[in-house]
Amino acid sequence: MKIEIKKPIEAVNNIVGHLGLTEEQKQRLLMRFSEPTKYGLINAITNLAARVVGVIFASREIQTFKLISVSSNSQQFPLINFN
Repeated sequence: MKIEIKKPIEAVNNIVGHLGLTEEQKQRLLMRFSEPTKYGLINAITNLAARVVGVIFASREIQTFKLISVSSNSQQFPLINFN
């Protein structure tokens, strides 16, 4: 089941703030975020993480993946507006 993200740019900005990404990393994330769904965002984050060296980012990526995976609406995961 695809869960659409109604405000993908806002979702990316929230993830960037949560993970502490640079502007360059944000642009790379946006380039990889081709499908505005929950899984599209997870794939973009995972793809970016695979190209970024550092345990801290990988750890934060895993935490974000868990947060997104557990939730299906904005009440459970306020960083992304699914409505």
